Amino acid sequence: MAIWSLSTSDKNGQGNMNICGYVINVSMEPRAMLLAIYHHTKTLENIKESKRALLQLLTTDHIDIIHTCGRQSGHSVNKLEKVATKHALAYHNGLAYMKDCAGFMELEISDIREVGDDHILAVADVVTSKNLKDTPILTNHYLKEHGITR
Repeated sequence: MAIWSLSTSDKNGQGNMNICGYVINVSMEPRAMLLAIYHHTKTLENIKESKRALLQLLTTDHIDIIHTCGRQSGHSVNKLEKVATKHALAYHNGLAYMKDCAGFMELEISDIREVGDDHILAVADVVTSKNLKDTPILTNHYLKEHGITR
């Protein structure tokens, strides 16, 4: 399963990135994605507030940001600042992405569902998308092989 990063921004323009391991394409026309997002996170707050996000497909070169984006809280850490020390950032319609990601999708969140566990489910329409490079994609299997996850 591919590993993604979801970039969001709050009402003050402060950006945030997280790690998404549960992402599914649920419709080709119109294009739509289903995302699982942890409860009680800055990402979830930002999505509920703005209904916008940028979903970027990570490559094996991004293994170095998993702990920053996935195991720290955007409430206490400026994740964009930390990510920018390792990967150059660019912006698409006000949302940050890593220039060396495989590609990204600009999303408009259309529905948020509580499912009673540690994640919520968000359905998102794809507004725009862009492929940036053809390179090995970061996967759950790759993270396990390198001792990042169990």
